[in-house]
Amino acid sequence: MRINPEIRKNPFRLSFLSVAVICCVALSIVFFYISHVNNRETQERYTQEKMELILNDFETQLRMMEDVSLRIASNYEFHPYYFEENIARELSMLETFQQYRYYTALTEEYFLYYGGDRIYRSAGSTLDLELFMRTKTEDRDEWGRFLEELETMQEQKDFTRVYGELKVLPALGDVYVLIPLRVRETGSKKTAVLGFVVKPEALEERFQLVSGGMEGGMALYGKDGEVFFAGTEGEPEQGGRDGMTVISEDGRYRLRCPVQKERSMQSSLFFLQMVLVLVDVCLVFVIANIFAAKAYRPIQTLTEKYYGKVSQKKENHENALDELGYMMDSMLQKNQEAAEQIRNNQKLLRNQLLQMLLDGCAFVEVLPFLDRVGICLPGPVYCVISLSFEKEEGASKEFLSDLQEELEQLSDAAEKEYIYAVCGFERKLLNVICSMPAEERKNALTEMVIAVAESFAYRPLIGIGNPYQALRNLPASWLESMDELQNRKKEAEKAENHGAVYQYHVEELRRITAVLENGNEKEAEKRLAGFAGQLGQEPMSMLMRQNIMADFLGEMRKLYEKYQLEISRKNISFLISARTAQDFERAAENMIREFCEGYEAAVSREREEESDRICEYINAHFSEYDISIESVAEKLHTSTDAVRQAVLKHTGKLYRDYLIYLRIEYAKVLLCQEDISVADLCGKVGYGNVSYFIKLFREITGVTPAKYRKQAKGEAGAQALRNGDWDEKSGEKAGETV
Repeated sequence: MRINPEIRKNPFRLSFLSVAVICCVALSIVFFYISHVNNRETQERYTQEKMELILNDFETQLRMMEDVSLRIASNYEFHPYYFEENIARELSMLETFQQYRYYTALTEEYFLYYGGDRIYRSAGSTLDLELFMRTKTEDRDEWGRFLEELETMQEQKDFTRVYGELKVLPALGDVYVLIPLRVRETGSKKTAVLGFVVKPEALEERFQLVSGGMEGGMALYGKDGEVFFAGTEGEPEQGGRDGMTVISEDGRYRLRCPVQKERSMQSSLFFLQMVLVLVDVCLVFVIANIFAAKAYRPIQTLTEKYYGKVSQKKENHENALDELGYMMDSMLQKNQEAAEQIRNNQKLLRNQLLQMLLDGCAFVEVLPFLDRVGICLPGPVYCVISLSFEKEEGASKEFLSDLQEELEQLSDAAEKEYIYAVCGFERKLLNVICSMPAEERKNALTEMVIAVAESFAYRPLIGIGNPYQALRNLPASWLESMDELQNRKKEAEKAENHGAVYQYHVEELRRITAVLENGNEKEAEKRLAGFAGQLGQEPMSMLMRQNIMADFLGEMRKLYEKYQLEISRKNISFLISARTAQDFERAAENMIREFCEGYEAAVSREREEESDRICEYINAHFSEYDISIESVAEKLHTSTDAVRQAVLKHTGKLYRDYLIYLRIEYAKVLLCQEDISVADLCGKVGYGNVSYFIKLFREITGVTPAKYRKQAKGEAGAQALRNGDWDEKSGEKAGETV
């Protein structure tokens, strides 16, 4: 078949390429992130190696200074008592002291301090201490701190070697390494201090030399966080993301500097990596294009196959997907139209079947078709309510259809109450068929139907037929409702023509008492207020008013007697003496309140009696085979929920558990009293399956029926032996045969 030449464009290509672009971007981001992380780790490792090299060299230089201190402390020429006795050899001592100036690469300047105000310098001269400090800085606070540290070092006495623990001191603009020396003198101990003066510039130059060059600021810290040295670019930020800290093995020194950038082969391979990424992107685009073509091929084939078969094309489409969508929309529209036509036909057929039931014609022929069209009329009580909107010009076909659907939603399958409405569009008439389980439900269903009908925009004329026990008598109820509807129409026409006498129907009072019987006090008072208001607006004779009050009193007396209540004489007198509609309303409200006060106690008492009746019935018939909860409810004319609640309230058990309990207990009694087989026992307690009974008996008692009988007889024999009435020779109880 020829393909529409316009179906060319592949709609999947853009989608697949978009997904490919997203994947490429995501992969590129992941690639660059991984590359960045690897580069960062390499830089950190590179920086750490450099910093460890710097710290190791710094500790090596400190050990060289300790070696110098060892040599000086071991030479008697530098002992204080030797100076006192050989003051003329001071120049010789200074020349010897000058020989140690090249031992360490950090500095050539160092000094000896024996106390007092003089120091011996490695330059081969002595110098006043204050003049020495003045050459360094004019800050006297720094002088004081420096002198305090020298005195502290002199007071150090705890030596394990000929020199004490060194201390790195940043002071006077330089870094000082102070080492206390132990020198001996007869009868006493004196401590000298050897100090090395390290210039910050020399320290930084040494760090750069050892590491091969470091970028950014560097700083050397002590164990307690004091700054020993900061590079020319300043102290690096503490806790910064780009900074690294390395601690010496003994934990006394910490070096911090920024992460160094390594010019490695990774940087040179970046261009090659970018080329590979671009190649991968191109491959992804090619694969996406191939997948788009593969995905589009089945749709294109399907469109070619059914093109022109589903519907006549009315517009051009740029691709096969749009063409397929157009065909599916056409099919869906046709299916919806067909389904709507079927629903309308079913609705029309159901309306005709219901009308045939009302007419009473072909009753036997109609019954088999009710289930097929979804009509459920289980009964056994039926009545018809007719609603007429003949006087309402705005009551259209749509209005009646909406009311019909709303009324049919009142059906309650759980309560076996079903409502169906038959529309007569020409006469603006709705005939409502009510199927109910008991005649007592008529008033409640009537109230619901009338409430729904009056909730719509137009108020109908209502005719209500009497309830009947068989579906065959439904036409009689319908004719009665139509007769009452005709009477209502005549009364309405008479009221319009004369307008002098108010016409009322006792059904209005019955609606009030029906609501009251359901325990709805507020709704009853609301309906009473509406009825009394209507009495006050319409003129009526005294005889009519007395009839209304008598009817109301009669309806209320029925309610009181039903629940075994008594109307107070005061309320009766108040009602009889009413002269106006307001007096009638107040008297009726008092009577309604009085009824509601005793209603709850009466209902509770009635429920208690019903619960006792249910439990008594179950206790008397538990051994029957078919004693399901539904059969109990049907026998006692109540609901299954009432049966469940009664059993739970009286026994604390669910219905099934209580039934099992009664049957097993009865089985125990029979096993102890009668020599009965397990099969007969199973039938006697209400079970038809022996294996199921044995399994259930074992679950409850822990043993089988046969074993239970044996145990029971053994216990009985033991008891008889204890009582002394057991015959040991025959193995029988005296006066009994086992």
